[in-house]
Order: sequence, then structure tokens, then C-alpha cells
Amino acid sequence: MVVTRPRLVSGHDLIVLVFAKQYTEDNLGKFIEGLPESLESDEMDSSFGALDAFAFVVFAVLIFVGVVIAVTLGKLPGQLAHKWNHPQASAINAMSWIGIATGGLLWPVAFIWAFTTPFGKESTVKDDRGLSSTGEVDSSATRVTALGKPSGKETRT
Repeated sequence: MVVTRPRLVSGHDLIVLVFAKQYTEDNLGKFIEGLPESLESDEMDSSFGALDAFAFVVFAVLIFVGVVIAVTLGKLPGQLAHKWNHPQASAINAMSWIGIATGGLLWPVAFIWAFTTPFGKESTVKDDRGLSSTGEVDSSATRVTALGKPSGKETRT
């Protein structure tokens, strides 16, 4: 008895070997007869039905909504910078569009940049957080200053 070393078999060779062992020439015809009619013909069903049309419309709407969101986000930092008269508004706008084109990489930087004020420049936005609509000091600001002042009623030990 001669012992040979087993040979590695690829997946395709294994399938062919199994097929050849199970279906010899005499029962190969029976196997082909058992196949469904659709597998025997080379024709494909190329009808375009209602579900195909619906899927196409849904896909088109999704693409349209994606483009609208990308354009809206792309112009947002530039619009904010122009609205607040930022001295570098055009650079912010350019960085925003470049950020959208690079997959959103620089867009957050442009968005934050639109909210900052360059060094050496005064802000054109007035800070009126401490004032109410009548020009009086807000009651919360009064309470904060009152807390900072020591009262005469405190006892120290």
C-alpha cells in the first residue's frame, strides 16, 4: 500500500468533485430535468414594476434631501459671519465650503470661527445680557452684587 500526501483542494475543485461523484453521466439528465424552468433559460425578467418605481422615487428624494442639508450646512457659518459683520467673513465662508467638500473635516472649525472675534478688534455685537428691556439692571445681577456685600447682621466668631 502506497501512502500519498493529501493535496490541498480549493473550494471550486471540491464542488466539482462532489458534483461528479453524486451525478454521473447516466443520472445527470435527471438532475437537469429537475431544475426549475427559470434556471434553464438565459432570459431574465426585466419588467419595471410599481415597487421598482417607488424605490427609485424614495432614493431620489433621499439624495435631494441630502444635497439640501449639505448646502444649508455649507453656507451656515458664512451667513452667520456676514450677519454679525465678522472681519474675516469671506474666509469663514470659504473654509465652510471646503469643509463640506472634505466630508465635514473643516466645517466645525469654520462654525466656531464665525463666533469668535479676532484679537485687536472690538466686537460689533453689543453685550446687553445684564440689562433688561427698560435699561435697568436685571434683578439677578442685583442679587449677585447683594450677595457679595457683607451685611451688618452677620455674626463672626
